[in-house]
Amino acid sequence: MTSSRQIFPLFSTPLYVNNLGNFAKPDLRQLDYTNLTPSGESFGFLSSVDKNVLDRPELAGIRTLIQGEVAFYAHNLFAVTRNAEFYITNSWINW
Repeated sequence: MTSSRQIFPLFSTPLYVNNLGNFAKPDLRQLDYTNLTPSGESFGFLSSVDKNVLDRPELAGIRTLIQGEVAFYAHNLFAVTRNAEFYITNSWINW
């Protein structure tokens, strides 16, 4: 009888890291922040009120960099078909 044992990384959390080099860094202090969740509880840290910060014109360059990395990760590392498109649906800053 041959063994059919396998391991599936069911709950793994891959973390992709890349050094994007120098790029224009916006002043994130200009955003509004809160330490409260929508239900009124405290986060214990600050989070931007705007949950779509990458839609801001001053962050367009960073959005382009991130979108490129998402495409590279999906298409080159996971071999997802190039017909599949990926979108950034939310973006926020935590301090």
